[in-house]
Amino acid sequence: NTGLHIFDITDMSNPVEVGFLELLYLAGLDVAYGFVLVTNNSGLSIVDISDPTSPVEVSFIDPQGSIGDVVYKDGFAYMATSGGGIRAINVMNPYYPHLAGFYDAPGYTQKLAVDGNYAYLATGGSTGLRVVDISNPYSMNEVAYFTTGGYNPNINDVSVDDGHVYVTDSGRGV
Repeated sequence: NTGLHIFDITDMSNPVEVGFLELLYLAGLDVAYGFVLVTNNSGLSIVDISDPTSPVEVSFIDPQGSIGDVVYKDGFAYMATSGGGIRAINVMNPYYPHLAGFYDAPGYTQKLAVDGNYAYLATGGSTGLRVVDISNPYSMNEVAYFTTGGYNPNINDVSVDDGHVYVTDSGRGV
């Protein structure tokens, strides 16, 4: 079934599906304070999981553009867009989310990572890694850019840990 599946993993040797919500064309998810933020190719669904056996979609927002990955931080859902860039959605009231701001980057953003006041955008189509200051989600701006070099780099995933950024380039590896 296509959708959000919730498993009880109390006994790791015997995971049990306890909840399901049908949603189509899913791309990314993150969990925050009793809600799951789920993206699909047209927007963000916010799902109440206070009762994991009965998840309920409480709101949906279409911030324009095909949406991929999502990361929650401090009341905002940061979403990668295939049109290129990032959208910040204010989800402090999960029943009434609204677009806070955006930064349009060249190429298409496949994945993103958030660390501190920065979002790291894995952008494909020879456009490299974009680092965006998200300290003010209503007015984000790019502070750095770099690439793996060579012909047609295609950064398709990113992670940040302990002062290092890790990227995958579909033509060059990690």
